[in-house]
Amino acid sequence: MILLLLKTDWQINTINFSKDNNSIFSESLKAFTKKTY
Repeated sequence: MILLLLKTDWQINTINFSKDNNSIFSESLKAFTKKTY
């Protein structure tokens, strides 16, 4: 349960972070997030 919450929090932070970067980095980050889930 705790791990799931941490993982969700990490994804939210990652998505917010990717908004400040170029689209290529953002897209690769999305793909990585999908793989880990």
